[in-house]
Amino acid sequence: CTDVVVGDTLALAVMEVALLGRTWARASDKYRDESLCELFLAATDDAAKPKAAPEVAQGGAEFKKERLSRLVRRFLSPSVQVKAPSEAEKEDARLSPEEVTQVFIDHVPGVLDFLYRGQPGNLSLDFMVGAYQDGFQAF
Repeated sequence: CTDVVVGDTLALAVMEVALLGRTWARASDKYRDESLCELFLAATDDAAKPKAAPEVAQGGAEFKKERLSRLVRRFLSPSVQVKAPSEAEKEDARLSPEEVTQVFIDHVPGVLDFLYRGQPGNLSLDFMVGAYQDGFQAF
């Protein structure tokens, strides 16, 4: 197997379990012929099994929209938001550009061939050395 394909059905269930503690997938919802709810069953602990959402009369698209809206509300809630960092203090560089370059050459195999944003002639190492000396620019 050289490829792993994760469809939106499984991805949605994974995000629900990770962020909301359970999936709202219906008992009839399947991924590769397996019940989505059963995929999240703990090996020996039935109590940890996410409960399936009740079968509802809603159409598939409307039901999925409701599930996605629940996730969006969770993503936007203070309980999962990372607080913006306070203003960073200026830290003087302790290494010369040559020393930074050598650290990367010594510890990152092939770094001399890495391209920044895939642009020919624009080496990632130059970007890293500049970022070390001058910091990252906020976008």
